[in-house]
Amino acid sequence: MISNTIGISDCSGGRWHIDYCWHRASGSREARAFFKAHDQSVSYWPFDGFSYRGNGYIVLTRVVRTPGGGPFGFKIIGTDLAKITNPSLSPETWLISYSRLTDNLFVFPGASIIVQPPYAYLFAVLDDSAHRRHSVVLTRIALSNLDRPSLAIEYLTRDGGWKQGLNPGDMRVLIEDGAPEFSVRYHPDIGQWVLVQQNPQFGSGEIDVRFADRMEGPWSAYRKLAAEPEVSRADARDRKIFCYAAREHDEFYRQSQALLLTYACNSLEFDKLAGDMTIYRPIVLRAELP
Repeated sequence: MISNTIGISDCSGGRWHIDYCWHRASGSREARAFFKAHDQSVSYWPFDGFSYRGNGYIVLTRVVRTPGGGPFGFKIIGTDLAKITNPSLSPETWLISYSRLTDNLFVFPGASIIVQPPYAYLFAVLDDSAHRRHSVVLTRIALSNLDRPSLAIEYLTRDGGWKQGLNPGDMRVLIEDGAPEFSVRYHPDIGQWVLVQQNPQFGSGEIDVRFADRMEGPWSAYRKLAAEPEVSRADARDRKIFCYAAREHDEFYRQSQALLLTYACNSLEFDKLAGDMTIYRPIVLRAELP
């Protein structure tokens, strides 16, 4: 299986539609990842993205395989920033350059990104010996320094200031029990920031929501937002199904007290994953704020 593809989606005609794009090996029909690292032992898994001055930017986690295999046989070894200079054109023609964002093995910026000039704020996942539940921290990059992000990245400190670099021991932890992937968006109708995440308990089949007056927090405890029906199906245990990557898509849906969400489901057994076309793809769900 290839490590990433591009999905171009729209909601024209009142219906959601998605088209996928990937590359092929030269002279063959073999599928290749859309974003491809120079090091063949490294795969890219995309995080969040944003646009600025006509360019598109996507944070890519650098992933290597670990012994044992299986759905969790991988390790993240850093992040890169992809810059697309012609994002309005078809993905097959995109001009993409890559810059190193971090080599940090414990802090992974870009799970969710907010642009508030003069900065792009990158919510990050903290995973070190003191934080084993996908804790959430906040980093930022000056928009004037997007071509050299590794030198420009800063983090929110425990005392509320900003320092250059990434020092896990000095970071303000916004949320102790987060998720590997999530979204943060501002909702002017309620005057609050809204964070959507998978419930911290693995296999819960639940999407949760948190609220804050400021993106720096304090953030509320999580509250149930929606259920993932795939996990509650009678055959879910036999299929060894779990769901993840819950996030909001306000670019498609802006209605008071309501959210448009996507999430994905997977199987702990590769044969079931490869043979079940109902999983390992985006699933769309509407939910009301609690």
